[in-house]
Amino acid sequence: MDQLDSTISADLMLNSHTIGFEQMSNGRPLFINADGALLVGDMPIIFEPDRAVIEILETVEAEDLILDVCRILSEKEFKFALDGVVEWDERFESLISFCTYVKIDIREVANDKIRSLIERFKDYNVSLLAEKVETWAEIERCYDLGFDLFQGYALSRPTIIEGRTIEPTAIAY
Repeated sequence: MDQLDSTISADLMLNSHTIGFEQMSNGRPLFINADGALLVGDMPIIFEPDRAVIEILETVEAEDLILDVCRILSEKEFKFALDGVVEWDERFESLISFCTYVKIDIREVANDKIRSLIERFKDYNVSLLAEKVETWAEIERCYDLGFDLFQGYALSRPTIIEGRTIEPTAIAY
């Protein structure tokens, strides 16, 4: 995730208050990308814990400061997701205890490897989310493999939400 992505996630948090959280989320928790800079930076997470899931991106290292932030936010009842998972990574050992969800990118995992990846996470108390599902056949296949949740174009297309946003200069004032 680059600086632009951090800015987008920060903008999402700020604009949810002017556009309206309910309009943006349709009453569901928002999954918000969080790189290391967003997690440990000066931008506060301004959602209520039941309104957001913090997605720990694949670029985030399980450093002490990151783990401390995850622990603090977890104590405040925020939920976390490991995002963009395509293979088992040793850093998951430290991060997964904070996670409610694991998002597996079904576009990037080879068919012969997906079952073993799913099995690896079955030992943890997490819901497996198949991301980037584009057809009903993929949803059925992922369900049969053991996924709990699904995200992708098969279920919904992005829509533009009309509303007033906060300009960066207004934030500075």
